[in-house]
Amino acid sequence: MKAASVIIDGKTRQVDKSYTYRIPDSLSDAVMVGVRVRVPFGGGNRHEVGFVIKVFDCEEDHNIKDVSAVLDASPLFDREKLLEAYWIKNRYFSTFVDAIKLFLPPGSAAKLTEWVRLVRKDVPMRPSEKKIADILTEQGEVCAFDVLKEAMGEKTRSVVSAMAEKGIVSISHTTEKRVDVRTMRVIRFRQEATKKLSDAATRAVRIMRECDCLSMADLCLFASCSTSTVRTLVKNGVFHMDDVEILRTPGNKTVEKREAAILNAEQKKAVSVIESQPAKPLKPMLLHGITGSGKTEVYLATIEKILKEGKSAIVLVPEIALTHQMVSRFLSRFGRTTAVLHSGLSLGERHDEWLRIARGEARVAVGARSAVFAPCRNLGLIIIDEEHEDTYKSETGVRYHARDVAMCRAHAEGAKVLLASATPSVDSYYHAKSGNYTLLTLENRYNEASLPKTCIVDMREERMRGNTSLFSVPLREELERNVQNGEQSILFLNRRGYSTFVSCRSCGYVETCPRCSISLTYHSFSDTLNCHYCGYRKKVTKSCPQCNTNHLVGFGAGTQKIEETAEEELPGASIIRMDVDTTRKKEAHEKILTRFRDENINVLLGTQMIAKGLDFPNVTLVGVLNADQILNMGDYRAAERTFSLITQVCGRAGRGEKEGRAIIQTHSPDSSVILHAARQDYCAFYEEEILLRKALNYPPFCDIINITVFGGEEQAVKKATENLYTLTAHSLGKDVQLFRAAPCGVNKIKNLYRWHIWMKCKLTKELTSRIRAIIETEKKLSIMVDVNPTSM
Repeated sequence: MKAASVIIDGKTRQVDKSYTYRIPDSLSDAVMVGVRVRVPFGGGNRHEVGFVIKVFDCEEDHNIKDVSAVLDASPLFDREKLLEAYWIKNRYFSTFVDAIKLFLPPGSAAKLTEWVRLVRKDVPMRPSEKKIADILTEQGEVCAFDVLKEAMGEKTRSVVSAMAEKGIVSISHTTEKRVDVRTMRVIRFRQEATKKLSDAATRAVRIMRECDCLSMADLCLFASCSTSTVRTLVKNGVFHMDDVEILRTPGNKTVEKREAAILNAEQKKAVSVIESQPAKPLKPMLLHGITGSGKTEVYLATIEKILKEGKSAIVLVPEIALTHQMVSRFLSRFGRTTAVLHSGLSLGERHDEWLRIARGEARVAVGARSAVFAPCRNLGLIIIDEEHEDTYKSETGVRYHARDVAMCRAHAEGAKVLLASATPSVDSYYHAKSGNYTLLTLENRYNEASLPKTCIVDMREERMRGNTSLFSVPLREELERNVQNGEQSILFLNRRGYSTFVSCRSCGYVETCPRCSISLTYHSFSDTLNCHYCGYRKKVTKSCPQCNTNHLVGFGAGTQKIEETAEEELPGASIIRMDVDTTRKKEAHEKILTRFRDENINVLLGTQMIAKGLDFPNVTLVGVLNADQILNMGDYRAAERTFSLITQVCGRAGRGEKEGRAIIQTHSPDSSVILHAARQDYCAFYEEEILLRKALNYPPFCDIINITVFGGEEQAVKKATENLYTLTAHSLGKDVQLFRAAPCGVNKIKNLYRWHIWMKCKLTKELTSRIRAIIETEKKLSIMVDVNPTSM
């Protein structure tokens, strides 16, 4: 008989294995690797969606259940993607099904609904059966199984199954996709009319003789006729009417064609090395180019060669905010062969862009982290722009890193990998210096412009001089100068909101989230206190809930407060803010940046989404308002993050013909990290940082594994985490450096308590298997494993 191995789309690790199902003769041609099927599962034979991962022949076995239905007309993934998903499962301790779903088209998730219909009432029934029959009668004799389960509890499955065997009820299933194919009804000319036509019909026929097809609406408009006239012509065989697929196109894809820029000597050398590097064996390349050195032109020139070879390319950018500028550059060079993938698009747009890539209509995929899974045909190159960015690491679902997945795909599919940044991650630069990566450099700005002149301002001295403003005197003077000269400025603060927290000056009470162990942030535009972890919000109260005094005040400053201060200190200046709060709507990033450029707005104020990749020739001043904010976080990567952010945001200034300036406000002016960033001296920073990493045994000299346990009862979570620690210490022993169970930095999120253990080790295949076995001993609580987390 013909059988299929199926992975059930389940929620738990307990069902994360393949199950064998018989393929009925009626479905033998439809069941293939990569399609979804509906199958009976478990003792109650409830129907579930599964993924076919293997089709094979085996001996007849009557105990094997049959595949009930096939949900896809063609495979959603092939064997190559299946192997890549298997690597992701093992590397990141995920379930196989979650790894597979990373490669699926956006919006393809299938919602399976089980329907129960009352067929007979004239048979003897048990009390429980009679109750279900009564519910079905109230619901119009048919309802979803979940409705019955809500009323009857856990015994519903066995009762409904018994009723089905007696013929009292029938059971059916429907599958609903989140995104449907978008179609448009079109009219085509078929043959000349044999009867005399009305004037309106004659006009319609005359128009259609000269057209391949027209939509119903357009034909009625051009011929000044009604839809009934057209339908009559269809009925009489003069016209043919059918539905054609229409792809949803994100934004305005009409971009003026641009010729290739003339590359300088450094760029030509980089392109030459990239082109000559063999794809097999895989040796990633790291392009270290200072800000404004023209890395994007290197991408464009390299991809042009890739396309001429009949291959495709993926370009990853770290922020949705950067996608618009990057896509515009690629559209102007490659036209409609460019597709865009990121979460800022509607689900339908992402689905249709995915289809264009899968069909080979688009061969350059540009997007954020998830674009690494784009279904490119004959993949030749993966470029990761600003490869140091934390946003390439997923913080939900499967905790994958796009850089690692890119390496896996390139190795499996024979492609090249190009990492690029002005401030490469310490890990990547170490691999380049060690010879594991090919190192390419761009040491000068493309237009021979100089790097911005940098000034470090000691905010302690500003306070001593009586300046309590958020702006130092030098920064305010430079901002005023720019406003007068019609030049633009960027102000950077990596904290949104108005005040960091709200506290009572009388009793010390702090407003905190009831669902998370974190203080609430005040947002002035909505006059609410918001939790940035779970989304909880509440209106601000005038009196303290604890002591009833009116002494509640905000402490700290976010982008909203900076905006208010800038409006006060720069009267008449135009200011625009860009952070999570102002970019929630679709295409908001693009609109803000377009306004900043086209309207020559004086000041762009924002969080880290404005810190990299943006290229505005009239920006001559950058102000970093609080350089110590990230530096003082208790994390081994704090210095690296601080250096990268300061260097990147300062690099936004002076990219045109005018000289750039950058002012860095800090309470730690003697910090070597800030001094290196002010000089944009990456090599000096790296040499200090790598010595520290080696001494303390941090990546790239080890892997860090963080195991977090979640649950609603803190004591149960604590006990389970301590048990995992004991088992890990006993099982792994000297193979790992293990740290005791402790509550997470934010101990509660969304009413779930969080405890964790973490370890340092060199993650091998054998050690991965042993860690997985330990994790699977916990059956009751949820567990998340994060390999090399971005934050401790």
